[in-house]
Amino acid sequence: DVVEALLLVAANGCACGRTYNLGHPEPVSLRQLAELMISIHGRGTYRIVPFPGDRARIDIGDYRGDYRRIRSELGWEPRVSLAEGLRRKYAREPRFRLVEADVLSVDLTQWGPARICGNLPYYITSPILEKVLAVGPLLDCAVFLVQKEVAERITAGPGSRDYGYFTVAVQARAEAELLFTVKPSSFKPPPKVMSAVIGLRPRRHPAVADVDAFLRFARLCFRQKRKTLRNNLRGSGLPAEGPELDLRAEQLSIAELAALFQRTAPAAPLYW
Repeated sequence: DVVEALLLVAANGCACGRTYNLGHPEPVSLRQLAELMISIHGRGTYRIVPFPGDRARIDIGDYRGDYRRIRSELGWEPRVSLAEGLRRKYAREPRFRLVEADVLSVDLTQWGPARICGNLPYYITSPILEKVLAVGPLLDCAVFLVQKEVAERITAGPGSRDYGYFTVAVQARAEAELLFTVKPSSFKPPPKVMSAVIGLRPRRHPAVADVDAFLRFARLCFRQKRKTLRNNLRGSGLPAEGPELDLRAEQLSIAELAALFQRTAPAAPLYW
């Protein structure tokens, strides 16, 4: 796009003495670019350095190129996105492949064993995690930036306010750790909520052999969080026996929920 703009200006006499900005409707921050470069090359680091106070007067801050003048006078517009440019540049690089697609519709197993990381859209965190954990043995580990409230739910322990079905759905298949929190001021524009980075490492021996059946059972147990297990399981057709049935689901660890499931579904052997 830049080369095309230079050639276009050189070929038009009306551009003589004029100043033109070039830009793109989808701006990319320096941090995003640094992260992308590290991802492509498989190594490297970056650090955020505060702008020197004695040079604050020359700090241009955040901006995007306004290319309306060159568009109206010479008809130039950007045609190549950053993604397409990278795809062309690294077309012969076997270690890099750029995929533009809906993560919820992509088959994440097609590339074999993987380490998955990302900054998850907060409104679809749950289905993305479900998709990633479904990769199964091919998933080595995962690191995600999520809303802090969600991170606390994912890593919660039994008896806590944040412990619920979502906790069990994740921890039944992976060890979850809250690595660190991220302040709103780390983003531009800053969100209204705190964020956190979580790490997930799949369990090689899940809570039960049939994880899907166990999670269906767990969903029943947490159907109404403030009610006892006996009340939540009533009418489900499952046998409801045992002293723990007078407790609420949030009071039982995943191992205890798995043991209860084992007694109600003997065809699913327990592994812990």
